[in-house]
Amino acid sequence: MAKKNGDPPATPKREPPVHDIRLGRLRASIWRNDHATEGVWFSVTLSRSYKDAQGQWHSAGSFGRDDLLVVGELTRLAFHWIVERSRGQQRERQPGDEGDEPPPE
Repeated sequence: MAKKNGDPPATPKREPPVHDIRLGRLRASIWRNDHATEGVWFSVTLSRSYKDAQGQWHSAGSFGRDDLLVVGELTRLAFHWIVERSRGQQRERQPGDEGDEPPPE
């Protein structure tokens, strides 16, 4: 819905990825998600950069056979980055907070 002065509505500011991992023309972007009751979690998007016939750069979400091992390495690196951040968040919890740890015996 447009504002009374005729300007288009403001679009919410999209936060950039908290971390990018690049290997050649492939990239894993790690995004932080915050929720009031669910807490914080991370998600990952994968992309491949390529040039078209006019020399313009574009991004795609599909990968060829030769990209697949690199995609595997990107996801491994992203996994370890997220695990390290998650460990830091667990250390910040206060005693008695609910978490993923098993109850004491």
